[in-house]
Amino acid sequence: MVQRFNITAIDGDFGDVDAVRLYRIDLDKETLTLTQTVPKTDGANFASDFDTALTAVSVPDDHPVFFLIQTDTRNEFILLNYVPDASPVSLKMQAALAQPTVKHLLARFSVIDALHITTREELSYAGYEAHVRSKSANAMSADELRLQELDRAVAAEMPRALPGMAAPDRKFTGSVASLVPMEDDVRPAIDALAAGDARHVILGTNNELVSHVATVAADDTTKLAELVPGSSPSYTITRYLVGGGAQPKYEFVYCCPDGSRVKDRMVTSMMKRALVHYLKNEVHLDVVHAHEISDLDDFADLEADWTHAAEAAATEQEGEGDAQLAAAGSSHAANTFKKPRRPGRPGATRVLPHPE
Repeated sequence: MVQRFNITAIDGDFGDVDAVRLYRIDLDKETLTLTQTVPKTDGANFASDFDTALTAVSVPDDHPVFFLIQTDTRNEFILLNYVPDASPVSLKMQAALAQPTVKHLLARFSVIDALHITTREELSYAGYEAHVRSKSANAMSADELRLQELDRAVAAEMPRALPGMAAPDRKFTGSVASLVPMEDDVRPAIDALAAGDARHVILGTNNELVSHVATVAADDTTKLAELVPGSSPSYTITRYLVGGGAQPKYEFVYCCPDGSRVKDRMVTSMMKRALVHYLKNEVHLDVVHAHEISDLDDFADLEADWTHAAEAAATEQEGEGDAQLAAAGSSHAANTFKKPRRPGRPGATRVLPHPE
């Protein structure tokens, strides 16, 4: 149930709406107040006047505020819920709970879109354009959106089914690519990995789009802990060979350091399962495992496991060849042993469920 504050009006005079480009609305405890009004710039359109209007108002660094900005269509507005990262947690929660009330009280206006913004960089026309691109890339029918939300709920940090009940076998539907909006340089980096020209591809997110962070060459032995961002969530896709070097296998690692911004954690967590699905079904990579870690040091254990897996597969193939020779009367005998699996650190990583 959505909580609403006991607010029946926004204090202040909205004046001649047709002449206004931007309103600033402040939330103080359970009071909403119109504190600033910025008129339209003569001859300027929505795109050129967006940043000008925001420059004309004071933008706080330590508490939330709402901005209502008018487009070039009469009485059509965009609601910006600006919640700086430095805001106290109590105020962040208050602003999130107040947004439905704000929209309800602005029923006289046509609010066509609402954005939740946490950084000054996003509070700009460039940030709004990125938001629009992300929505366009993720355009799906109402039924597909409902199914996507169900998929995300299944992948969330909760049991996949009630005790004693079978887990639902739900698959993604609709366009696979539409589930993973990405910047233009992401797919070429993944293709380079699939072609064997790279050993690792590291991805992140930028304004709700998957972005390319780094590509590690096939002969580069730098440890992943030195390459993966330590202050923001990321996805790492690693390639290694088994079967005498003929069969590439892939590992997917979602790393979410403890100090990551809340919004980044939410966006990357929602995308992780869809991205694995994209790699398996759109790019056709043989993703063996999907891991989730929060400490960069855990990459050392994972890299050791991958090396062991590749060596074990090669040893097993050699053993099969020796057994065939022995069966044919050859004097050669298998003289190799499988390396025992290293103990690692129990509980250091989690293996995520991912779609087939």
